[in-house]
Amino acid sequence: MKNSPKQLRVVTRPRSGSSATAKIAPLLSVLGCLVALLYAAPAQAQTRTWVSGVGDDANPCSRTAPCKTFPGAISKTAAGGEITVSIPAASAA
Repeated sequence: MKNSPKQLRVVTRPRSGSSATAKIAPLLSVLGCLVALLYAAPAQAQTRTWVSGVGDDANPCSRTAPCKTFPGAISKTAAGGEITVSIPAASAA
């Protein structure tokens, strides 16, 4: 008899019942997506913002801390909101 290679046959069968991890995994995926979306949501925009030549776009664009540019104010103004231009008073000479 020749030495022929032996063949090994592996038969797998499905588990009986499904594991708790398989049931929870889709729920955890959806929950993770919701959390990511909530953290990615922008902060609530203001309905009225202020722009001034002496402002700074890092400011909240309020009357006391105005933005310097319109793009800075637009990004912090709610849809349908109002941007007010503040002109600083000239100093007395």
